[in-house]
Amino acid sequence: MNRIYLFFIICLAGIVGTIFTFLFGHWACFLGTLIFIPAIALSLDTYFRSRREDREKLYARVMEKETSISDYIRHFGLDRNRAEMLYNAGFKNIDDLKDRSIEEFMQIDEINPTMAKRIVQKMKENRIK
Repeated sequence: MNRIYLFFIICLAGIVGTIFTFLFGHWACFLGTLIFIPAIALSLDTYFRSRREDREKLYARVMEKETSISDYIRHFGLDRNRAEMLYNAGFKNIDDLKDRSIEEFMQIDEINPTMAKRIVQKMKENRIK
């Protein structure tokens, strides 16, 4: 749920509670509170659940990237900067490196011909799974 909607729901509950208090007294305020507190709680629960899901998705993406980068470092002997450039160039996992040419790798900044040949050779030898 959007933060703005949540804000308006809470404000509306406060306004309605205030109106009930002025018009009908304390019992009506108590009744209004009983009606609106579950709605606010539900809105907050929805909001926090959405935030938690967003954090979990972000964590999964970060872990996927870190796993791929560490695989590139381990299997091809690249430094972290070059491994990140390989990842950012669209090679999100080792399977994306299959059937690629040396020229494709050389188009990436910081990947020199020696590194490109090493990557292609290891992929052709099927040493990387």
